[in-house]
Amino acid sequence: MTVPAKDKPWQPYSGFSGLGFDDPAAWAAMYRHHGFQTVPAKCHLDPDLGGKPWKSPLVPWRDLHKTGIPQANWDLWYGPGGRFADRPNMGLLTGAASSGILALDLDLYKNIGARQWWTGLLAVHNSNIEPETVEQETGGGGVHKLFRLPEGVSIGNGASSIGIDWKSDGGFIMLPPSLHDKGTAYQWKEGHGPNDIPIAMAPQWLLDALRELAGTHPAAKAPGSTSMPPPPSGEAHAAFGTIIDGRENKATRDVWHAVLELHRQSSICPAETSWREYAWKVYVEVYEPSVSSRIINPSLSKREALDLEVDESGRPKPRGWMMFWDKWQRTMRKWGTPEFVEQALRPNPNASPQPVDLNRIDEAITEAVARAKADPATNNLYKLHDVPAIKAEPDPQWLVSDVIVEEALGFFYGPPGCFKTFITLDLALSLSCGLSNWWGYPIQRNGAVIYVTTEGVRSLKYRIAAWEKHRNVNADPSKFRLMKDQISFMDDSNGIKLMATIQNELDQIGPVAAIFVDTVSRVLPGSDENLQKDMTKFVSRCDALRLTFGATVIGVHHTARAGNMRGSTVIPAAGDFNIEVRRNEGQEQTGSIFAEKIKEAEDQWTRNFTVTKIDLNTIVPRRSLVVDGVEGETQSIVDDPAKRGWPPSPILLEIMHKLHDQWQAGHPWRYGNGAENSAVKAIVSRWGLKQKIAQSIIDNWVANNMIRTEIYDAKRKLAGLKKLTVD
Repeated sequence: MTVPAKDKPWQPYSGFSGLGFDDPAAWAAMYRHHGFQTVPAKCHLDPDLGGKPWKSPLVPWRDLHKTGIPQANWDLWYGPGGRFADRPNMGLLTGAASSGILALDLDLYKNIGARQWWTGLLAVHNSNIEPETVEQETGGGGVHKLFRLPEGVSIGNGASSIGIDWKSDGGFIMLPPSLHDKGTAYQWKEGHGPNDIPIAMAPQWLLDALRELAGTHPAAKAPGSTSMPPPPSGEAHAAFGTIIDGRENKATRDVWHAVLELHRQSSICPAETSWREYAWKVYVEVYEPSVSSRIINPSLSKREALDLEVDESGRPKPRGWMMFWDKWQRTMRKWGTPEFVEQALRPNPNASPQPVDLNRIDEAITEAVARAKADPATNNLYKLHDVPAIKAEPDPQWLVSDVIVEEALGFFYGPPGCFKTFITLDLALSLSCGLSNWWGYPIQRNGAVIYVTTEGVRSLKYRIAAWEKHRNVNADPSKFRLMKDQISFMDDSNGIKLMATIQNELDQIGPVAAIFVDTVSRVLPGSDENLQKDMTKFVSRCDALRLTFGATVIGVHHTARAGNMRGSTVIPAAGDFNIEVRRNEGQEQTGSIFAEKIKEAEDQWTRNFTVTKIDLNTIVPRRSLVVDGVEGETQSIVDDPAKRGWPPSPILLEIMHKLHDQWQAGHPWRYGNGAENSAVKAIVSRWGLKQKIAQSIIDNWVANNMIRTEIYDAKRKLAGLKKLTVD
């Protein structure tokens, strides 16, 4: 038996009935007929497993991805009297080895994020129709959908934080009739096995969505994963030069130079009781800011993530404080050795500059004041405004009444598949086509719109056509401009190029009313959304656009696992308006927007929307969607928190007092439902609230700067939620 050629037409394997699980060799033969590179797999019942992951090959398999499984090997495994002919557990080598198979793992039954992502994709790109392809139900309740990758296309292996994984080159998945540790067996969906139908070609919209997901909802690599590890390197860098590979060498250098500097200051070795204080200062100021963790998890700080890293076998491999402190102690014990003393006696090439002379500062101040008085036009001083001048400032002007202020920065955010791009595109076209209102809110200033996006560009023409048909508007002469080139807001040259591009277009389009960035993560390649420094630079770039062109900048962003806006609190804090987009669970074509924050007007209200499918008059039948606000359904919840399920004010006050008491007692509550001493778990346990309500209370208080995460004890690495406001 040989593996069929890649281009051989599909036909069922006649030697397989598929009716039972008692003949694993027949299953393996059927798989080989269809080009599956199948290998024996481990089982949770194996006595020598020793607690290691069981969803992995039982035989050496890495090289088989390149060479395929020789017929002689297959015969030894599954031929007559084969070594594994009676073993039900087996698995598939995905990717090029198996003629380009891509395995999409959807946790549809346990993870609402996966369900929303998948149904959203189908609604937008496939008319709510499931692709007709090979599909299996895993023993744990998940779903594997198999696709063929187009010739020459590679997508790698990936995992997300919302229950969606994918395997291609270098990947491995279990196959029927394997047994799961839950006692059930893997099985093909009725009528969708590899012997029932051929594997469908992966649609471009799916590949694009997976690449986007890798950037928007990444997950840390799970211990024991069987995907191929990244190749080792000397030192690899991420955003702003932060180090990912080579962190141990970096720590060694930082510790060595710091301890040498201590010796240069005094040859007397510091008392061992003071070592930790010295080490912590160097760690916080020198090492930690220069490195990044391989774990990308919004619920973890970088400090926590660095110390939670593991190696490929799942053993702890910290790259944070624990590793740094161990190196510090080892280096301090070399104090006084000949090698150490010789190095310490050499001048420090990176010595800090001498402190600034205060007398020279006084002289500079006096000189600047004298110049300003002699010639006010020199602009050597900042301008200070008294109260009458402040009162004389012009009133804020609305771009869209009661929702979006002119020359502001704000965000629409939500999970994948919640229609947020359809909503912002509707707003952008309404502004640029001269419409008088958006969802019933008066538009006070129409004008040109710059829409920066690389997502869904191929389907954008259909979305615009659907909008034109639904709104009965011709967008061709509008001042809507799309920029679909790749851009990094972290790169100064990219920022200047974008501003020059817009400036060059002003003669044709006139003043710019709004600049949309869809999505925020796409203009931050390689950056850490949880890092305050990175997000501060992103906000600064948005401010430069806003002030240069007198435009409102609107970002489209994603939610974190907890449901709040993803990344550093710098982003929601910088927003003059933050609008959350929610899709109604179980009602595919409805949802709402929630005005979490509007600085110049009432916020904390909800506006429902509906989604309309629009059939387009194209040669190939096409369909797209348009979102409409539901008239008269704005619901304010400013004065009545109970409308969103919150408890009465006295209970909220109790919760805030308890949070404050926990901080004072040295046992602060922590953000994140999975964290130790979680605030959400404490609220659920003590006050009997639902987890979703408890999470919304904490999220709201964080967003409104009532509480925030602060370091309680740096030496103990203890941080938690601290109350910031008075009752």
